[in-house]
Amino acid sequence: GISPRPNTNKLMAGAIVSNEPGYYEDGEFGIRIENLCYFKEVDTKYNTKRFLGMEDLTLVPIQKKLVDVELLTDAELDSLNAYHQRVLKEVSPMLANEERVLEWLKEACAPLNHVATGLSR
Repeated sequence: GISPRPNTNKLMAGAIVSNEPGYYEDGEFGIRIENLCYFKEVDTKYNTKRFLGMEDLTLVPIQKKLVDVELLTDAELDSLNAYHQRVLKEVSPMLANEERVLEWLKEACAPLNHVATGLSR
């Protein structure tokens, strides 16, 4: 959980953190998607300030059964699909001799879309 104590550690380039978005029903159940991320300096249109961005270190497909695509905005869906494409691009070369696993990875990383309405969100 989140500690009530103040944390005086500063985030800086090279830091690694655990990003753990989740949903919990008190006393019932919960789900959490957990990735390790590292902070890196990123370019922005604000030349006078230094900004940090996060990049995922964990490259495992997010289980599609957990995703209600119709609740996602276009930007959220694009982000999920981009993450899956990165997973496929970086992990598939390591599976060249694992045909069944590679086929599973391709299916797990296949793009999702708003099929019910076809409308942008």
